[in-house]
Amino acid sequence: MPTADKIYKIDVNTRKISEPDITILERDHKSSTLYFSIDRFIDYMDLAQTHCVIQYNVDGKTHFYPIPFYDIYTQSSEKKIIFPWNLSYSVTGKAGIVPFSIRFFKTGTRMVKENEIESILTYNLNILPSQLIIEKTLIETQISDKDEAYLKTGELE
Repeated sequence: MPTADKIYKIDVNTRKISEPDITILERDHKSSTLYFSIDRFIDYMDLAQTHCVIQYNVDGKTHFYPIPFYDIYTQSSEKKIIFPWNLSYSVTGKAGIVPFSIRFFKTGTRMVKENEIESILTYNLNILPSQLIIEKTLIETQISDKDEAYLKTGELE
């Protein structure tokens, strides 16, 4: 987990991230990771037992980044969990403002009819929106259509 990287703190009471504006460089791809820290236990819920996604908007389109893991050890004495957001080209592809929000949730199931089960939301915690400021770099590079497609999707054609 982070050693020299900054950890952005989330205040559960205000639902705000400590620094609402975070600056990143344009066209960084998997080279910048943001780390966030939040109380692990909120009321009766252990957030380490929930799912977490970061929702962000680029050019009017909504994207989701599923949090791949929680670090429950680094700040365990403070009862905090840390989680990463590894930024890809889909976020940093062009300079501008990228609004984002963080959501923790848990799902369950319930019986609707005798042989019919449906999924339900059993817990949901939203953090107030913040924004990434994607700064333009001085280096202009030409990216082929094929490379740009790979950077956006992660899939080779």
